[in-house]
Amino acid sequence: MSDLVAAKRAAPGEDLLSMLIVESAALPESERLTHSELLATGMGLLVAGHETTANMIGKMAALLLADRGRWEQLLADPSLVRTAVEEVLRFDANLGGFGMRRFLSAEVELGGELLPSGTTVLCGMSAANRDERVFTAADEMDLTRSPNPHLTFGAGPHSCLGQALARTELQVVLEVLLRKLPAPRTRRPRRRVAQGRGPPRRRPERGPGPLVTPTNQAAEEGVPMKVHVDEAKCCGAGQCVLIAPEVFDQRDEDGIVALLEPTPDLPHHAAVREAAAVCPASAITLDDNR
Repeated sequence: MSDLVAAKRAAPGEDLLSMLIVESAALPESERLTHSELLATGMGLLVAGHETTANMIGKMAALLLADRGRWEQLLADPSLVRTAVEEVLRFDANLGGFGMRRFLSAEVELGGELLPSGTTVLCGMSAANRDERVFTAADEMDLTRSPNPHLTFGAGPHSCLGQALARTELQVVLEVLLRKLPAPRTRRPRRRVAQGRGPPRRRPERGPGPLVTPTNQAAEEGVPMKVHVDEAKCCGAGQCVLIAPEVFDQRDEDGIVALLEPTPDLPHHAAVREAAAVCPASAITLDDNR
């Protein structure tokens, strides 16, 4: 993004970053956007305007296919697409990670406790979206739920500016999927698809599963591999489960990675090495004499 900002500064085009650069340059020096501010704005637009919706499309499909009856319900009545999208947005347990940070500018009484001005709080949006006082059968996905006052897009002055676009994109994608792919299926067991832990997971570009070419397979013949997972380090991000589901799984109670196969067969060696390489906590170590 830094390189892109520099390139647009050198040769402005008709895009949004160029507009910010050109209009900022026309302001008094004290009011101009700095390189860091342009960089932060570009990253914010990229993540908020693209990555969130792109990730949500995958999660929406996974949640709807985790119970085949949901997909069949939409096929039978496509008019439910709008309420189904809202319910998926409410039901997603990965929203906001641990919570959205907010700084109190005044005293607030919450749960019988007086929180002083200046306190930093974490707003658990996912917990709020499962509040039984607001949502009947809050832990169940109801594709006909209406009204659906979820807080996925925030509220008040912190309400998401792009929520109308995000809703439209999700509704259009779901309508097209139902029309062109009426009978899709998931690539892994339903139980794994239905689980939701931690932040959104990024699927490797080549997709999950082993990747062993004849060349590196021949080089590894006769070399055993032993896999170790340091539970004290594991953060439960789950990338390894996506990359090598035959070798790794996550415990239901805490999301910590568990080994399905501590001595994986040769066809899975490459995927295991990739999982170890991308583990954000460096919790996976290999003993394969290499």
